Amino acid sequence: TKKFETTSSGVKVSSGHLDLDDSQNIRLGNSQDFLIYHNGSNSIINDNGTGNLELVTNNGTKIALQGGSDTMANFIKDGAVELYHDNSKKFETYSAGVAVSGTLSVDTGNITGNDGAKLKLGTSDDIELYHQSNISNIIDNYGDLRIKTNTLRLQRLAGGQNYMYAVEGGEVFLYHAGSRKFAT
Repeated sequence: TKKFETTSSGVKVSSGHLDLDDSQNIRLGNSQDFLIYHNGSNSIINDNGTGNLELVTNNGTKIALQGGSDTMANFIKDGAVELYHDNSKKFETYSAGVAVSGTLSVDTGNITGNDGAKLKLGTSDDIELYHQSNISNIIDNYGDLRIKTNTLRLQRLAGGQNYMYAVEGGEVFLYHAGSRKFAT
């Protein structure tokens, strides 16, 4: 039975497999630009730093554990990109932006937005936090706004002078131009 043949454009494997030992490469490109191999522990695709590694498909692309039981990532044609943790979708893109399921953690850096961009929390956007021009806003669209702390200070940004100082146990001090004017 014919298994391998040369053709006018190269070679053809008619049936069976192309078997290579561990750490043996399938090498593509004039300068071995692209390698595919197994090193005994891991399967490796190596583009050797030349250009982009592109996966081109007419449909979406799914990355899953063998057997397809656990999805890790899903790239949907003309649609969302979805990322999963333990087969549970945690991050996805959609036409208006992105959605996160679970907790969004930032170890270092900032979460930023332009003027007018709002942080909205609650099922009905109950509270909003945003900055517009030279005014910062906290808007409670539902009811009570509660700030819970042991000590509360409202201070001037430059110089740190107090406007109000509330201490655990009941004392409240009000200030004018950095001088205490009223105390409870």
